[in-house]
Formats: sequence, structure tokens, C-alpha cells
Amino acid sequence: MRAAAKASSAFLPVFEALKQILKPYEKNLKIMEDTPVRYTLGGTIQMGKRPKESMLMAVYSMKNYVSIHLMPLYISPESGDEISAELQKRRQGKACFNFAEVDPKLFKEIEALVKKCITACKAKKLI
Repeated sequence: MRAAAKASSAFLPVFEALKQILKPYEKNLKIMEDTPVRYTLGGTIQMGKRPKESMLMAVYSMKNYVSIHLMPLYISPESGDEISAELQKRRQGKACFNFAEVDPKLFKEIEALVKKCITACKAKKLI
């Protein structure tokens, strides 16, 4: 873990900026993890008959980049319909975006995307 934490320190500004995008949701979600390299918010998702505790959003500082994971994109994929081509280039899979530096324009778009995802999930009464 030490090597990962050391490698990740170069990305501290990126990690902190992405974490700040998610922090307003602490009020309604559970902090599952909050370390210098991992920040995870979770909640109860109503899937089928039983509610399930699950990770919803996270920021992970990795060796070569910082990832923000937005699991509500799986629940509400239409929330990501208007992602810009520039942000799309940062996308890994359906719900992950990687950054090696702070990008105010794209971080503003991520912020709007997070809000859209949470709003859609609440409207569907999933969280």
C-alpha cells in the first residue's frame, strides 16, 4: 500500500478536486471509505424486493491517474447521454473516468453528470 500511496501523491490535487465534487452528497449517502487515496460513498439501492447496501460513487488515486466511478450510470444510463466527446475520451467502461491532471472544464461537466445521475436515481426511487 505504501508504494501506491507514494505514487498517488503526485495526483493529490486531482484526487482532492474530484473528491470535492462528491462531498455534497455525504449528507444523503454513507461514507464507506475516506483515506488519502480512496474516497467512496454508498447507499441503499432498491433493487427488486430487497434493498442492498452498495458503493455508488468513488474517487481512487491510482499509480498513473485518478479515477472517478459513477455507478448510477449503470442504474440510469440515460444520465450519460449528453457526455461531451472530450469527457468521453476519459471514459473507461460505462461508469469510470480517468484524469492525470485537474481539468476545470471537464470537472464542471463531471459535477453536472453526478447531479444528473443522483436526480435520476432518486426519481426512479432507487436510492
